[in-house]
Amino acid sequence: MLILTVAGLVEGWGQLYRDSAALQTGVAFVHVGGLVGAGGLAISSDRAILRSSREDAAGRQLRLKDLAGTHRPVMISLSLVFASGLLFFLADLDTFLTSWVFWLKMGLVASLMVNGWLLLRAERAVEHDPTSEPGWRGLRRRAATSLLLWLVITLAGTALVNVA
Repeated sequence: MLILTVAGLVEGWGQLYRDSAALQTGVAFVHVGGLVGAGGLAISSDRAILRSSREDAAGRQLRLKDLAGTHRPVMISLSLVFASGLLFFLADLDTFLTSWVFWLKMGLVASLMVNGWLLLRAERAVEHDPTSEPGWRGLRRRAATSLLLWLVITLAGTALVNVA
Protein backbone atom coordinates (compact mmCIF):
# COMPACT_ATOMS: atom_id res chain seq x y z
CA MET A 1 0.00 0.00 0.00
CA LEU A 2 2.75 2.45 0.96
CA ILE A 3 4.68 1.64 -2.24
CA LEU A 4 1.60 2.40 -4.32
CA THR A 5 1.12 5.69 -2.50
CA VAL A 6 4.77 6.69 -3.03
CA ALA A 7 4.61 5.62 -6.68
CA GLY A 8 1.47 7.73 -7.09
CA LEU A 9 3.12 10.74 -5.51
CA VAL A 10 6.17 10.39 -7.72
CA GLU A 11 4.03 9.99 -10.83
CA GLY A 12 1.90 12.97 -9.81
CA TRP A 13 5.00 15.09 -9.19
CA GLY A 14 6.45 14.10 -12.57
CA GLN A 15 3.27 15.10 -14.39
CA LEU A 16 2.98 18.37 -12.47
CA TYR A 17 6.62 19.16 -13.21
CA ARG A 18 6.31 18.35 -16.94
CA ASP A 19 3.18 20.49 -17.27
CA SER A 20 4.56 23.61 -15.58
CA ALA A 21 7.25 25.77 -17.16
CA ALA A 22 7.21 27.93 -14.03
CA LEU A 23 7.88 24.92 -11.81
CA GLN A 24 10.67 23.70 -14.10
CA THR A 25 12.22 27.16 -14.04
CA GLY A 26 11.93 27.43 -10.26
CA VAL A 27 13.51 24.04 -9.58
CA ALA A 28 16.29 24.73 -12.09
CA PHE A 29 16.93 28.16 -10.51
CA VAL A 30 17.19 26.69 -7.01
CA HIS A 31 19.57 24.01 -8.33
CA VAL A 32 21.81 26.38 -10.28
CA GLY A 33 21.61 29.09 -7.60
CA GLY A 34 22.61 26.60 -4.94
CA LEU A 35 25.50 25.43 -7.11
CA VAL A 36 26.66 29.00 -7.63
CA GLY A 37 26.48 29.66 -3.90
CA ALA A 38 28.08 26.44 -2.68
CA GLY A 39 30.52 26.03 -5.54
CA GLY A 40 31.49 29.68 -5.61
CA LEU A 41 32.27 29.79 -1.92
CA ALA A 42 34.04 26.44 -1.96
CA ILE A 43 36.15 27.27 -5.02
CA SER A 44 37.05 30.66 -3.56
CA SER A 45 38.08 29.01 -0.29
CA ASP A 46 39.99 26.28 -2.13
CA ARG A 47 41.90 28.93 -4.06
CA ALA A 48 42.75 30.80 -0.85
CA ILE A 49 44.02 27.60 0.76
CA LEU A 50 46.15 26.83 -2.28
CA ARG A 51 47.70 30.30 -2.07
CA SER A 52 48.43 29.86 1.64
CA SER A 53 51.86 28.40 0.92
CA ARG A 54 52.99 31.94 0.09
CA GLU A 55 51.75 33.39 3.38
CA ASP A 56 53.32 33.86 6.77
CA ALA A 57 51.78 32.49 10.00
CA ALA A 58 49.48 35.51 10.43
CA GLY A 59 48.20 35.17 6.88
CA ARG A 60 47.54 31.48 7.37
CA GLN A 61 45.62 32.19 10.59
CA LEU A 62 43.44 34.65 8.66
CA ARG A 63 42.93 31.96 5.99
CA LEU A 64 41.71 29.51 8.64
CA LYS A 65 39.30 32.07 10.06
CA ASP A 66 37.89 32.78 6.60
CA LEU A 67 37.62 29.08 5.87
CA ALA A 68 35.65 28.40 9.06
CA GLY A 69 33.10 31.02 8.00
CA THR A 70 32.32 29.26 4.73
CA HIS A 71 31.12 25.90 6.05
CA ARG A 72 27.61 26.93 7.05
CA PRO A 73 26.66 28.81 3.84
CA VAL A 74 28.16 26.03 1.70
CA MET A 75 26.12 23.41 3.55
CA ILE A 76 22.91 25.48 3.27
CA SER A 77 23.49 25.94 -0.46
CA LEU A 78 24.28 22.25 -0.90
CA SER A 79 21.02 21.41 0.87
CA LEU A 80 19.17 23.42 -1.77
CA VAL A 81 21.10 21.61 -4.50
CA PHE A 82 20.24 18.21 -3.02
CA ALA A 83 16.55 19.10 -2.60
CA SER A 84 16.20 20.44 -6.14
CA GLY A 85 18.25 17.53 -7.51
CA LEU A 86 15.88 15.12 -5.82
CA LEU A 87 12.94 16.93 -7.44
CA PHE A 88 14.64 16.59 -10.86
CA PHE A 89 15.27 12.90 -10.17
CA LEU A 90 11.69 12.21 -9.07
CA ALA A 91 10.29 14.07 -12.08
CA ASP A 92 11.98 11.70 -14.52
CA LEU A 93 12.89 8.44 -12.80
CA ASP A 94 13.01 6.43 -16.02
CA THR A 95 15.71 8.66 -17.48
CA PHE A 96 17.85 9.08 -14.40
CA LEU A 97 17.73 5.50 -13.12
CA THR A 98 19.25 4.23 -16.37
CA SER A 99 21.67 7.10 -17.06
CA TRP A 100 25.34 6.23 -16.61
CA VAL A 101 26.15 9.97 -16.59
CA PHE A 102 23.74 10.52 -13.68
CA TRP A 103 25.33 7.72 -11.65
CA LEU A 104 28.82 8.99 -12.49
CA LYS A 105 27.78 12.43 -11.27
CA MET A 106 26.33 10.96 -8.06
CA GLY A 107 29.60 9.10 -7.47
CA LEU A 108 31.51 12.35 -7.97
CA VAL A 109 29.15 14.15 -5.56
CA ALA A 110 29.73 11.41 -2.98
CA SER A 111 33.49 11.86 -3.52
CA LEU A 112 33.08 15.62 -3.01
CA MET A 113 31.26 15.00 0.28
CA VAL A 114 33.96 12.62 1.52
CA ASN A 115 36.65 15.06 0.47
CA GLY A 116 34.78 17.87 2.26
CA TRP A 117 34.81 15.82 5.45
CA LEU A 118 38.54 15.13 5.01
CA LEU A 119 39.14 18.82 4.31
CA LEU A 120 37.34 19.70 7.53
CA ARG A 121 39.51 17.21 9.45
CA ALA A 122 42.66 18.66 7.85
CA GLU A 123 41.49 22.15 8.75
CA ARG A 124 40.93 21.12 12.37
CA ALA A 125 44.39 19.54 12.51
CA VAL A 126 46.01 22.74 11.23
CA GLU A 127 44.00 24.78 13.74
CA HIS A 128 45.56 22.69 16.52
CA ASP A 129 49.06 23.12 15.08
CA PRO A 130 49.15 26.13 12.73
CA THR A 131 52.90 25.75 12.18
CA SER A 132 52.64 22.16 10.86
CA GLU A 133 53.87 22.25 7.28
CA PRO A 134 52.67 18.65 6.64
CA GLY A 135 49.26 19.73 7.97
CA TRP A 136 49.12 22.64 5.55
CA ARG A 137 50.23 20.40 2.66
CA GLY A 138 47.38 18.01 3.50
CA LEU A 139 44.90 20.88 3.64
CA ARG A 140 46.12 22.18 0.27
CA ARG A 141 45.84 18.66 -1.21
CA ARG A 142 42.21 18.46 -0.04
CA ALA A 143 41.51 21.95 -1.45
CA ALA A 144 42.99 20.97 -4.83
CA THR A 145 40.85 17.81 -4.84
CA SER A 146 37.78 19.87 -3.97
CA LEU A 147 38.45 22.32 -6.79
CA LEU A 148 38.89 19.49 -9.30
CA LEU A 149 35.73 17.70 -8.12
CA TRP A 150 33.60 20.86 -8.35
CA LEU A 151 34.71 21.36 -11.95
CA VAL A 152 34.25 17.73 -12.99
CA ILE A 153 30.81 17.59 -11.34
CA THR A 154 29.86 20.71 -13.29
CA LEU A 155 30.98 18.97 -16.49
CA ALA A 156 28.98 15.85 -15.59
CA GLY A 157 25.90 17.96 -14.83
CA THR A 158 26.22 19.69 -18.18
CA ALA A 159 26.64 16.35 -19.94
CA LEU A 160 23.63 14.95 -18.11
CA VAL A 161 21.38 17.35 -20.01
CA ASN A 162 22.72 16.12 -23.35
CA VAL A 163 23.68 12.46 -22.79
CA ALA A 164 21.33 9.79 -21.47
